[in-house]
Amino acid sequence: MKMTRMRAVMATILLLAGGLAGRSLATGRGASLARADQPTIRVGYFPNITHAQAVLGFGAGAFTRALAGITVKGEVFNAGPDELNAIFAGAIDLAYIGAGPAINGYVRSNGGLQIVAGAATGGSLLVARAGSGITSVRGLEGKRVAIPQIGNTQDILLRALLHDAGLGASDQGGSVRVIAVQNPDTLSLFQKSDLDAALVPEPWGSRLIAAVGASVVLDSAHIYGGATPSTVIVASASFLKAHPDLVVRFLRVHDQLTMRLSPGSRNGAVDAALNARIKALTGKALPANVLASALARATFTTTISQNALTQFAGFSVTAGYLRKDASISGLIDSWPLEHLNDSSIK
Repeated sequence: MKMTRMRAVMATILLLAGGLAGRSLATGRGASLARADQPTIRVGYFPNITHAQAVLGFGAGAFTRALAGITVKGEVFNAGPDELNAIFAGAIDLAYIGAGPAINGYVRSNGGLQIVAGAATGGSLLVARAGSGITSVRGLEGKRVAIPQIGNTQDILLRALLHDAGLGASDQGGSVRVIAVQNPDTLSLFQKSDLDAALVPEPWGSRLIAAVGASVVLDSAHIYGGATPSTVIVASASFLKAHPDLVVRFLRVHDQLTMRLSPGSRNGAVDAALNARIKALTGKALPANVLASALARATFTTTISQNALTQFAGFSVTAGYLRKDASISGLIDSWPLEHLNDSSIK
């Protein structure tokens, strides 16, 4: 599918139904691919609650089992920018990733990746160290604030919040020191008073609250209405073009896992499996109250919100990671989701 370059980053994202319909080759090719031509699918994800479908799916072997013997290999990352580098290097084919890196990666690569599904919204929160005296974003002036990685979703959200409060990061002439910290390391740095606050994805925020008495400055519902897409699934454009059928088949499992995580379907067995996998990935299971709190702050969905992505592109412009004239037209390819029930793709 050809990508059209537009001049305004805040323009409405187009799904381009006509262009997607032009991919009729996918159904026929997907049904006729010889088994020898089907590759190992390499998928990036994080050991976060906001990537729960991947955490669950790889823990149970659900992806490989559902894809009829095709190996689906998971690769664990801490944050989106490193994952982007892996996509661009050809090391992974699909990725659970934040909206910010997905948008910036699409622009940076001139369409080298596309969003093919949603995964989660919300799930980020701003917390402050006990005794820091921070009760609002304005209170971050002159403070040290952790994010998982420079350029990731939480970094972009933080910089947008600072801008709205009349503040700025120190690397952009402001007073707030924005510091990239591996998510598990925020706990010890809070304990040593080496950090004043953190904007982190779940479960790391709930962990700080429970373990060291961190206070909530902004809960997920109060960070731009809680509708910000925290996780989407992107596909390398080359992989999507060559193997659209495999993307559909992968997303069928993702869709099933998303339904299992919905409030009406999630149960103790799902929570236990998720926690067991988090322990395997991070070395430590979450206390039951931390897991419950973290899950309550995230909404799991396969839906891709055009308006939310457009808004996030604006945040990236504010953060200085995206030019004002950059275009995200063509970022979404809805074809795989639209063909989840296509019986010809097996």
